[in-house]
Amino acid sequence: ADALVRTKILAAGDGAHQCAEVKELRPGETAHFPGHARDIYVVQVNVDPEGEVLSPESAPAVWRVSDNGGSPAWFAGGPEPDTPTPNSAVEGLRSPEMFVPDGAKLEFHASWHLEDLGEEGPFPVQPSCAAKGYDGVQVRVLAEEADGQTSVTVVEPADGYGLGEGGASAVFAFGLYVYGFGAPCASLSGWTGAGGSLNAITVPLEQFAGKKIRFEFLFASDQSVGGGGFLLSGTKVVDGAGGVVYEEDLANPTMTRSAYPMPAPQGGSVREYSGVPVVAGYPKGYWPDEGFRRGAQERRAAWSASWSKEVCAKKKPALRGSFLGWSYRSFFPSRAFLAPGEELCVRLRAPFAGVVSAATLFSLRLQGGGAAL
Repeated sequence: ADALVRTKILAAGDGAHQCAEVKELRPGETAHFPGHARDIYVVQVNVDPEGEVLSPESAPAVWRVSDNGGSPAWFAGGPEPDTPTPNSAVEGLRSPEMFVPDGAKLEFHASWHLEDLGEEGPFPVQPSCAAKGYDGVQVRVLAEEADGQTSVTVVEPADGYGLGEGGASAVFAFGLYVYGFGAPCASLSGWTGAGGSLNAITVPLEQFAGKKIRFEFLFASDQSVGGGGFLLSGTKVVDGAGGVVYEEDLANPTMTRSAYPMPAPQGGSVREYSGVPVVAGYPKGYWPDEGFRRGAQERRAAWSASWSKEVCAKKKPALRGSFLGWSYRSFFPSRAFLAPGEELCVRLRAPFAGVVSAATLFSLRLQGGGAAL
């Protein structure tokens, strides 16, 4: 059986006591509908992981070492300079394992510009706390416990993560993708919005004294709109006497990226935030491209166009002088010039497979007596 094909069974009511039902039937499973005779409809849906679906392999790298104008730092941001943070992303930056002495604390400098609520006011994500922003970063500790299990704790900086309007403390994306909206408010906290210049931040680690831990900076974003990113430098752990237990050397980084796949939606469920039902289940590790990441990648793809005056002279443009609209944005455009009458005689080279049956080019503007593309 093909795990990417999902079968939906729609059973009408029996006119007596049984209501209409919808069940998802996966390969090898059976479904039973009690009651009297009922009309049955079978719908099969192909969940294409190469279509409008994301997989762990397609997740963008959020954390990377940035030159930062000659002062190297870890940076959570877009795939290219001056691009916003990716949508529908969850990724951690994790330290090596270390033993925590008495009085230990984590110290670092950070600045950030992450998606806040904009003009929208705080809204509840659960009865006890409201959202102050959509995207955020928080610090968590992964500790080795006596039973061999690993506990995960969101830790609070000495000066807190800051509060939004009306005391709002939650970051929406942590509820949406990481912990669920029923999680304690402390788990949904983090930095969001604009953090200004580099801030000196201290996170107490005393509660983990005597344990082996890894600390992690966790970034999470919702489905739309990005921010400028999160800049992190000078990361170290010191003991109660000020001795250095661990210090990140950005010339030879020891902190590593830790990607977290989105939870796969189950067929027949209803999305908690949008209220939209999920038509088909997804294989483990796959999730819908809610942030239109694939489309954004295509619009940022480099492309070029070339043309020949000799070839163009043989064709009469059908839409000469008309508005041509816009197309893919490119950060690495190839600039060339069109002579009058050559608007539609273009050979396109683009970084995607298939045959181009129709294409819309950038609008044209005059430049140096010609038209620049």
